[in-house]
Amino acid sequence: MKKTWKFLWIKIIILIIGSGLLFYFFFEDLRFEILGSAIGMMLTVVGADFVTSLLILREEKIKLISSKFTYDEVFYRKKFKINGKETDIWYDAIEYEGDPVYTVEDDPTKQFTLDSIIQNNFGEIMQAHLASFIANPMMIRLDDCKREADGTVKLFTSRTAFYNDLVTNRAMDYKFGGDMSVREIYENGRYLSPLGSSKMSNHIGFGAFIFYGNSMIVAHRGGNATLSKNQFTAALAFGFSEDDLRKVHDPLGSEQKAAERFPVLTADDLLVGILLVRMGDALNMPIPRVRELYEQKKITIHTLGFGQLIYTGGKPQFYFAIVIDKSVDLCPQKDKQQIREQKKKIDFNKNMVFADGIELVKEGGHVLRLKKSGTDKTVKGEAEKSFFVNYWHLLARPRIEGVPDWVYENSDIQARSE
Repeated sequence: MKKTWKFLWIKIIILIIGSGLLFYFFFEDLRFEILGSAIGMMLTVVGADFVTSLLILREEKIKLISSKFTYDEVFYRKKFKINGKETDIWYDAIEYEGDPVYTVEDDPTKQFTLDSIIQNNFGEIMQAHLASFIANPMMIRLDDCKREADGTVKLFTSRTAFYNDLVTNRAMDYKFGGDMSVREIYENGRYLSPLGSSKMSNHIGFGAFIFYGNSMIVAHRGGNATLSKNQFTAALAFGFSEDDLRKVHDPLGSEQKAAERFPVLTADDLLVGILLVRMGDALNMPIPRVRELYEQKKITIHTLGFGQLIYTGGKPQFYFAIVIDKSVDLCPQKDKQQIREQKKKIDFNKNMVFADGIELVKEGGHVLRLKKSGTDKTVKGEAEKSFFVNYWHLLARPRIEGVPDWVYENSDIQARSE
């Protein structure tokens, strides 16, 4: 839609300038009026682009603020190093001993309802996302979690609309109704509300680093994202939706009806299934091929951890590291031909960077410099908060086979807050 309008404006401008030149040379009496109109139109278009750019810059700064937390610093602030430079994250890691099996108790009929204050100010809070692309899929909410007697960890899930997330987790510090914010009303103490009593939308998120040979695949968000615009993130960073459930049950999109409930699913049944589906989408690989590689152990998935990001009001997220064996061709010839027949292009550099090194630009910052694979070129930019949580979890775990040496060199979490 935006591209359509863009090309329309270009055509209008060309038409006006062409008409202006015509009148300039052939209708002397009207030439200044026509040229004035052309210049006015161009200034209007440039001004609109300038306002849009300001909205994008302003939006990110006013709806989520990371420097004014009242939370307990010792409990939530985690410090660690990347390439010798220290940074930190505000995060509540939900720790369980060992690697527990996760099970799910789901209630698809249960719908999250916004608290009355947020409902009454819904329209005003939505103004926080004027420069974002907005959709409203049905998401999977994490109502609570607990460790069972047998050591498994049960996740209690229900449903929430993505719009609910936009006026809670993704607009925690946006001022509305005079001088109020969601964080000040609901999360203004020294400790985050427990999941079971949280008033936030809290749909489940996934973050997964993908490693291939000596490279980490890093994604780059677009300028119309509702969160972390134009920032680096993990190769897979997404919210858990009902559409993901359908694809796990029916990955080929056949007429087979997807299950409406998933009362008890293990990590392999659900978490891994979702990641494999999303990998296929991200890397332009057929989902059956991705599943086949996983079964052949050419793709290994490591669960790193689980917790709540303070920045977004305690939104829960699972973190993973995925290793793809370097013998795997990420773009097989048959898939190239299939894509070509569909008149599509495979362009891994469009929104993905294959990085052979990551550096923190300055002490205490969140700006990264990525060394592009196979070249001497680097790209620089800010990374979103959950990227650093994923990195923290990776460093906290025992070394994973297949993760490049440079990830671990001169990086550690020994400097964490105690």
